[in-house]
Amino acid sequence: MLGCRDGMLCSPGTPQQPLTHFMAAKIDKQVFISQLIKAFENTGIKKRELRRHLAQLCEVSPSAVSAWLTETRANTPNVENFMTITEATGVSIDQLIYGENSRRSVGGMLSVINRTGSNGEAVTIPAMNNVIEGFAVVMDDDSMTAPQWPTFPPGTLVVFDARIKNPPEGGELVYARARVGDVMVDVFRRVIRVGGTVHLAALNPMYQPITDFEILGIYSYAVSGLNLTA
Repeated sequence: MLGCRDGMLCSPGTPQQPLTHFMAAKIDKQVFISQLIKAFENTGIKKRELRRHLAQLCEVSPSAVSAWLTETRANTPNVENFMTITEATGVSIDQLIYGENSRRSVGGMLSVINRTGSNGEAVTIPAMNNVIEGFAVVMDDDSMTAPQWPTFPPGTLVVFDARIKNPPEGGELVYARARVGDVMVDVFRRVIRVGGTVHLAALNPMYQPITDFEILGIYSYAVSGLNLTA
């Protein structure tokens, strides 16, 4: 990928292609902590009571909550705890992460298809980045981890737009149902076109290319720093 222009995804033997819908975000701990405190204050929970209340609400240790509330610590709630907090406060994950003036949410919810809550139902997140019909997955392996950007390490929340209008030209990041040996699996990969052939490739070269697949969604954006591996 060396030598590619900014915003481009390249691979040996293929022309440079734009990285479609490319956007990623990390949590600003100062914004998150401020929004978290305000959200609970609006429910009557004072700041001095927040650590104990959150520990009981999310069934975690007080030390875990202390890490959430410390700007210099990267720790944040996992996706199930985020949903517990939004249910308790009525404040969306979008607002907790980006603040009250966020314009990223477009309304509606997306299912995180490989995560379920304590009630056994699919976890949902607010739709953002104009993704009206789509879904999200949490990365569970290192197949899309690379030494430089773009990279999607385990725990990254990746959102896909299911409104597929055109066949892939090459360079797109997609979520697909693929045949690997005798097994059908769902994977996050990039599309590689060489001449008249198209295959899916991981960003991690340790994973084999895939030639038998059906695209389910096109990459829209990713959010890291949510501690979604828990």
